[in-house]
Amino acid sequence: MNKAFANNTTFVVSYILLMLPTYYLPLASAASASHSPNILHIQWMVVLCALLALCWICVIRGALIGKQWLVALPAVAIAFEFIPRLSAIPYVSSSYHLLAIIIGIAFPVIARPQSALTKA
Repeated sequence: MNKAFANNTTFVVSYILLMLPTYYLPLASAASASHSPNILHIQWMVVLCALLALCWICVIRGALIGKQWLVALPAVAIAFEFIPRLSAIPYVSSSYHLLAIIIGIAFPVIARPQSALTKA
């Protein structure tokens, strides 16, 4: 699985595909009475799982490019998504997602992941 994220295209496409629910589902549930994120609703659980998957992708990609701090960018986006006063600030979460994509593809892969067969 780590070999897949060594490719820039795979990293960007998987990041964007996992980022889409974080925009669509809050807009779909905006018609409800509560506008604040509630972890008990299924839409927000899907958004949280997608954001945690983005963190996982950034952990792998950060290890490949030698920037282990890359996971901090989607982590800050999670904070701006779920903390009520911070979620009122527009475009900050999107900016951190865009920054994670740019940094993830700007640096070359320094450590090619090896499979168990090549290690032996």
